[in-house]
Amino acid sequence: MKLSLKPIKKPLIGIVAAAALTLSTGISDASAAYPVEANLSPANVTYTASSKSVTKTLSWGGGSGHIYNVSYYDGLTTRSFSANYYSTTHTTYYSLGNYSTYKWNNTLRVSNGSTDTVYGSVTLKRY
Repeated sequence: MKLSLKPIKKPLIGIVAAAALTLSTGISDASAAYPVEANLSPANVTYTASSKSVTKTLSWGGGSGHIYNVSYYDGLTTRSFSANYYSTTHTTYYSLGNYSTYKWNNTLRVSNGSTDTVYGSVTLKRY
């Protein structure tokens, strides 16, 4: 007795092709990028003082539980870190030295597949 595979061949190829297409287009939750929406608060501040400690809140959307790569430049140094939380504070001591007015630019950059960058500044003016 001779068996014929011809009737089974086409449906089997269709099933294999559909499975391959599903596997190649699926996006798992672990590799998906979550919206970042970086925020620096207060963004731009000006103080009349020869020196001042300034605290800024750094935050980014998406919620906790995801890993974010964070880079913050406070005008003096850059701090980079990975975080599974979505907000922190950063305090920097600024001093005018011999200047009568000086402005330090701030940059917060956050990424986790998508990236967002926000800018701010700290300005000191002598009395």
